[in-house]
Amino acid sequence: ETPNVTPAEPRRAPRAPRQADAPAPTTADALRAEADLIARAEAALDRGKPKQALALCDFHRDGFAAPQLATERNAIAASAACMVDRTDTGSGAAFVRAHPRSALATKVRARCGLPRDEKTSSAQ
Repeated sequence: ETPNVTPAEPRRAPRAPRQADAPAPTTADALRAEADLIARAEAALDRGKPKQALALCDFHRDGFAAPQLATERNAIAASAACMVDRTDTGSGAAFVRAHPRSALATKVRARCGLPRDEKTSSAQ
């Protein structure tokens, strides 16, 4: 008999108190950390774990004051929302309307089962 195991929630690392003499993280360090988190969320989607992807997107939203990869996060979150509830494609459709020519819109359309709308994609 297999025990009922629920997937672990992503852990938030404790924040160390800032010291006046502690060096601030560089923009490159922040971008690397952000890219790693986005890659983990994307991988969760690829493994069919949209709730985990949403949790990672929430962590990204809360953890980066000035994110450079917010559009990527929003695409993942929109896709994950569609995957959690196949009848709710609103987030996906909103993302596609906001970014009709983006490669990310193509991914969101595929994950959410949205048709390619020629009027939307030729706008701009």
